Amino acid sequence: MNSQQDEVLSRLTKLERENKCLRVGGLVLLLFVIGLFMGAARTGRRILTADEFVLQDDQGHTRAQLTVDSKRVSLLFFDEAGRNQMSLAALDDNLGHGHASLSLGEGAVTRLVLAGTGKDEWMTLSDGGLFLAGKDAARVVLSASGPDSPSIEVADPLGYAAEIGVTGLVSPTTGKTQKSSAASLVLLGKGQSVLWSAP
Repeated sequence: MNSQQDEVLSRLTKLERENKCLRVGGLVLLLFVIGLFMGAARTGRRILTADEFVLQDDQGHTRAQLTVDSKRVSLLFFDEAGRNQMSLAALDDNLGHGHASLSLGEGAVTRLVLAGTGKDEWMTLSDGGLFLAGKDAARVVLSASGPDSPSIEVADPLGYAAEIGVTGLVSPTTGKTQKSSAASLVLLGKGQSVLWSAP
């Protein structure tokens, strides 16, 4: 019986030591975290102010430039020869409307531009396709690849649309999808009902 009591007492002593170590360790960790927060509160927020930032590579060539003025904020990226390869800009036009634009390609000419004056207006350019979205779900879709291509779709906010080119129309009599040729024109009403088609 004494050996069992000794074993129990030994375990209790060991648990008390471990518990004490955990409490001390927790207290040290808590003090460390409090010290970090107090140090952060003392230093406050730092702000670096400038109207232009230029990033150069190890050869001294300008590779990126961030500029701002009263009409425009722009971020430009350059190749090693100094040619503009990409530009991202937020600017105001003459009417005071804000625009966001992204230009890619050598010289960052308008090979790809994403822009809009409102949250509904945007553009997506992908492999073989172009999607333009306007206000209130107005859209223009140009597709050069995929199952229903080549085709052009123009739709207004009321749900009316015109499709030129290859389309997959569901026949009302058979329920089967019939693919039209690229020389077809389909006019759709609300709910995608066919108003007129040719041929």
